[in-house]
Amino acid sequence: MQRKTRILIPIIAGLIVIKGLLLFAVLPLFQHALTEMYKANVFPDGYDLIAQNLLEGHGYRMYADTSETLFRTPGFVIILAGIFAIAGKSLAAVKAFNMFMSLLTGWLLFKFSSRVTGSRLAALIACAIFLLYPGTVIVESRGGLEATFTFSIVLFMLLFYRALDTLRYRDFALAGAALGFSLLIKSTLALALPILFLFSVVRQRERASLWRLTSLFAMSALAASLVLSPWVIRNYNLTGEFIPTNTLGGLAAFQGLYVVEHRSTGKQHWELLNEAAEDQVRIARDMGFRSHFDFFPQFYSAADEVRYYRALGDKAKAEYEKSPSLLLQVGTYNLWAFWFQGKTSRATTMNMVLTIPFLILSTIGAYVAMRRRFCVGPLLLVVTAFVAVHLPLIAVARFYIPLVPLLAVPAALPIALALLHWRPSIESPD
Repeated sequence: MQRKTRILIPIIAGLIVIKGLLLFAVLPLFQHALTEMYKANVFPDGYDLIAQNLLEGHGYRMYADTSETLFRTPGFVIILAGIFAIAGKSLAAVKAFNMFMSLLTGWLLFKFSSRVTGSRLAALIACAIFLLYPGTVIVESRGGLEATFTFSIVLFMLLFYRALDTLRYRDFALAGAALGFSLLIKSTLALALPILFLFSVVRQRERASLWRLTSLFAMSALAASLVLSPWVIRNYNLTGEFIPTNTLGGLAAFQGLYVVEHRSTGKQHWELLNEAAEDQVRIARDMGFRSHFDFFPQFYSAADEVRYYRALGDKAKAEYEKSPSLLLQVGTYNLWAFWFQGKTSRATTMNMVLTIPFLILSTIGAYVAMRRRFCVGPLLLVVTAFVAVHLPLIAVARFYIPLVPLLAVPAALPIALALLHWRPSIESPD
């Protein structure tokens, strides 16, 4: 066994032990505070309700008496239903699955970071940053999609970089399939392929013609579409409309606008969202819809669901048309909120304490990477595209957690260089 492998094994084992202790021993001690500030140790956002109904044979709906829904894409719901089928509705089982997905993501991240930086040391540091990052551990404690979504993003990036290396149709198809899987979990990676195509046209022209690049990316788009097609066909059969993702966009736009218009009141963020939800209920009643009135209204007709959530989006759009500067205000606020906004002012302060050093380290590392001509362009563009999707809608700090492994790649470089300066015998990141 090689010396480097012998060193890696105890390090990886140690990370697994530390994560297990944090997730199952340390976090439960602070359950009340974490639940209040971060919705930890709960099943959030209704995914569990759909999974339970699916498992019980009621179909893809949040409540047994409402219609089938398009509100959530099915990627994580199906996984959650599978966990429930095996272990019952057990949060501990989902937490164990989340931890497994994070460890699998860490393995992919090691390969991805090694590809980008050429350094096993920097790759190992990136993995440690991701696996021990407080936000990563907190989302693992939830019965939510973040751990699975994060895995899908890193898988896509690893496969896309390999496709860039080979410029083979098969590899672009695999990257596209991974993107389709990610979009089935959550749609916020939707701009990745177009922006990566533009990057490739600019940077890969010496290796491939415009026609070749266009056909390669068309293959990726086709593969992603094929993965999404069962969901799209089901939605069309249900509503008669082309809905490739979900109906959430209108609600997100409405709530995001409400928060910005009312944040000067000094109320906590969760209070503003609850007030927005009350407004949503009033709008549904004014429109004459029968609905299961809660934070995410559910309807007795899928067509009513589409019309209602579209109407919320139209209301936000009308406000922006009356006052275009309002859209700039929303975008500016969401750019800040994406990284720092918590449920409460205390949570927001904690987010800033944790996130600002990480972002500074990532920025320094990105500069170092570009100076050393590491291929970080696609990585940084995907991060930018991911953030951009949230700017006209709504943003809170937990939305950036799936980006932690990508940002950990440049963040690891300054640490690796500092270690090399202190102990030159450690492997060089070059």
